Amino acid sequence: MQKILIPTDFSEIAREAARYAKKYVAANDAEFYVLHAYNQPDSNDMLISIVDILKEESDKMLNDEAAFLQKELGIPSDRIFLISVLGEVEDAIKKSVLKHHIDLVVMGTLGASGIKELLVGSNTVKVINAAHTPILAVPKMNEDVYLDTIVLALDNESIDDEHRLKMVKEIADANDAELILLHVSTRDEEPFCFNSHLQNKLRKFFGRMEIECVSLKGKDVEQAINDFVWENEIGMIVLLPHKMSLTQKLFGRRSLTKKINFHSKIPVLSIG
Repeated sequence: MQKILIPTDFSEIAREAARYAKKYVAANDAEFYVLHAYNQPDSNDMLISIVDILKEESDKMLNDEAAFLQKELGIPSDRIFLISVLGEVEDAIKKSVLKHHIDLVVMGTLGASGIKELLVGSNTVKVINAAHTPILAVPKMNEDVYLDTIVLALDNESIDDEHRLKMVKEIADANDAELILLHVSTRDEEPFCFNSHLQNKLRKFFGRMEIECVSLKGKDVEQAINDFVWENEIGMIVLLPHKMSLTQKLFGRRSLTKKINFHSKIPVLSIG
């Protein structure tokens, strides 16, 4: 049974993420775990009663979220589980993923840019680094985004990881979505899509499923991906981050996954 974890700060953005997950990525029998992590006041004189009050407030608002999931999204009450914990959100998510065997974490993000990106969306990146499970970042969207086309951004290494590619195939199949494999090269080399070894792997894994392969050249991988997504009205970006990947080497400490998650205006699925 699929288990989806939805961290919440009780904002509308968090609810939008839940709506998107229910509509596009959740299995019919999926279980939803709603998590709220709260911090104690930064004071040595804090009374125990303050923590108790925070806990009570968290539990109350989680019950409101459960009512929302039942009433607006039609999720049965026996498939909704509420988690209220004291601590940092990334630590709470990591522990919940392990304890409840979570398959997917769904988080809302503002998709901010510039100075705001240091404040908004940073939790999403921390979770990607800490949780060893797929993360779906759903930005605030001003209009409906239909999942009829998915872009899977690949480098030369990630195509060998069939375990992670399986999830992409399942989402595309479930939504009857077109899958576009996108590779951006920053140097002169054989076009990714013309590689015979790659073509054999794709045919073996995806079978008869219709896929398109696009090779682009550009100095800025992030900008090339974002431009392609914008010009082609893509519904979701999928990234397969891994240690010491080509993209991570290119961007140093700040990986492509971080940059795309901060700037994207459509959902980004990171399958780590």
